[in-house]
Amino acid sequence: MPCRILLSDVGKHYHAFPKGTFHSRFAPPAVPRSVLRYLSTHPPSWLWTTKAGPNAGKSFNVLFVPTSCGKDSPRVIQWIVSVFHAFKSQLAPLALDAETGQVLPSFICIYQNNMLLHFRSQQAQSRPKPPTLLKASSGTPPPPPPQSLQLILLSSKWS
Repeated sequence: MPCRILLSDVGKHYHAFPKGTFHSRFAPPAVPRSVLRYLSTHPPSWLWTTKAGPNAGKSFNVLFVPTSCGKDSPRVIQWIVSVFHAFKSQLAPLALDAETGQVLPSFICIYQNNMLLHFRSQQAQSRPKPPTLLKASSGTPPPPPPQSLQLILLSSKWS
């Protein structure tokens, strides 16, 4: 049985699938920029409200990766769901419910957690780098760095 992932740990650490989970190796695809843009403005999450304990009544956003959608869903969500079906097609029978053929919930949790990490890493790689400052031409010296007022006062006090 795969490890359990707490809601507070979703998307924080990579979790490996148990040995024998796949028929062949599954590697998530490179994520198109349109999907990354959509996810940065519309992060998929659901609202979880605690009913008891010290945080009773508090609500938390829990990130997830959709595994099903309707025909009227945005194309981005349909693309994400198609990646899940590619993942599902590589699973060995031990990861599927024998009666329904659906992926067992514990495997879905690991898939969603790891895909969230994959999306984040792809977003980090696709971010534009900040512009660099142009160097001054070799004919003119660069301006001197600004001096701190406190340093000027201290130096005049001790002289």
